[in-house]
Amino acid sequence: MQPAVPKAKGRVVSSNASLQIYGVELNFDTIARELATSATSTRRKGDATRSGYAIKNDLWSIASPLERSSQLDEHLRWLANLLQPRLGFLRALVRDPEIWRVNIFSAVTIDGRSCGLKLPHESLSFLAELGIGMELSLVFLNLSDSNEVISDQHESEVASRFSKDDRYKTESRVTIAVPSRDPAVHHTLSSLGLRFAKSAETPSDGAGFQVPLSELEDFDSQLKWLARSLSQSDRFVQQLTRNVDITCGFATECQWGGTWLSGEALRLPVLLHIPLGFQLRLLPVEATAFRK
Repeated sequence: MQPAVPKAKGRVVSSNASLQIYGVELNFDTIARELATSATSTRRKGDATRSGYAIKNDLWSIASPLERSSQLDEHLRWLANLLQPRLGFLRALVRDPEIWRVNIFSAVTIDGRSCGLKLPHESLSFLAELGIGMELSLVFLNLSDSNEVISDQHESEVASRFSKDDRYKTESRVTIAVPSRDPAVHHTLSSLGLRFAKSAETPSDGAGFQVPLSELEDFDSQLKWLARSLSQSDRFVQQLTRNVDITCGFATECQWGGTWLSGEALRLPVLLHIPLGFQLRLLPVEATAFRK
């Protein structure tokens, strides 16, 4: 019999976010001048990280200067305020063939084995507008007998490395919850292919519907599926903006886990003007995260 998933709730004790620009022979001075800010860090192709890995592209990065005890959405808002006047330059970067990737790296350190958080749509709008993605890196710790919080740089290097390790099982689930008991709303969601799913994220006086993709699919794919399905009816989307909640459930066996959200996926909560919720969980090895 497989062990049950722990129910103890944790808390976010550290978070950070940074803009990362990867490319070939980047002109660091030009990027700093156009963005009107100095880089937090720069690296050239072949430079070694603290873990000893050589990076494959040049990197220019600016990190939020807020305390790591600040919430993740505060870091994202800081970046949004900094970058909003420079969106034209960033759009040009995204289209530049010499640029490999422009993205936001975000990380949270969790004291415990599970945690919930919400990202307001205002924190995500500049990502959706630019069409750039966000890497969400997770570090699960047991800090009850320790005051140590892992440094931003260490989180970035180790979490990115281990989040892509196929030895570790991950499971994802995207649920859209509507507090209304309106049969017409439920019928429309069902007709789009969503499955009725009563869960802890569902309001007591409403209902939840789960994206029908396999839980082994990442929730980036699930959010894009949901966005495409809802786009079939603009009138229905306008109705949903008043009373809908979207939650991404993510579970991993790896203490240093992580997942990816594309700009396309992030457009959905921005379109609906709602926060994007997350239920994050560390799995016992060989356990199944989401039980029917």
